[in-house]
Amino acid sequence: MVAFQVLTLEQIWDDCLKLAKKIDESKFSPDILICISRGGLVVGRFLSDMLRLSMLRVIGVEFYKGINTRAKQPRITQDLIENVAKKRVLVIDDVADTGASLAFIKEYLLRKKPVALKTATLHYKPKSAIKPDFYVLETTDWLVYPWEYFEFSYTYVQEELERGKTLQEILANLEENLLPNKVLEKVKEEMEN
Repeated sequence: MVAFQVLTLEQIWDDCLKLAKKIDESKFSPDILICISRGGLVVGRFLSDMLRLSMLRVIGVEFYKGINTRAKQPRITQDLIENVAKKRVLVIDDVADTGASLAFIKEYLLRKKPVALKTATLHYKPKSAIKPDFYVLETTDWLVYPWEYFEFSYTYVQEELERGKTLQEILANLEENLLPNKVLEKVKEEMEN
């Protein structure tokens, strides 16, 4: 069984405040925030508010070419409409886990000649290929963010069912780990259909 830590929106808000403070104290003043879709979307929006910077853009990257089929090279799925040349850029994601997406986007954007580029994540895992310039917490835990409760729970249930666990056992474990009942009810409904 995979051990995981379920994060609440309040924890995310608190971590975003800490991250914004680190960025402010560094004296790095970005012209534009670029969040990596999908994990960086909420974090990017919170930081945009906290840093009082409305220039917030999204870039999408994906490693998958099919169900559970990972491509060797990532691809941009949503490109920037904004020219970042001669701008100070802050790239935002929720976590630097493998670091592959963050490293890929950083290299991609550096080719567009920003005057400066820094990276920020809430969480950093030591195995990551890249260490963010700004992060709040270093951890090895499996983190479950509020914006992925359903996706995580659904996948977890499928995997545990394949291991021979009953749906009731699995849902009880998820509930013990503080996943919201509304999410678990939706997962149960999906599994029973």
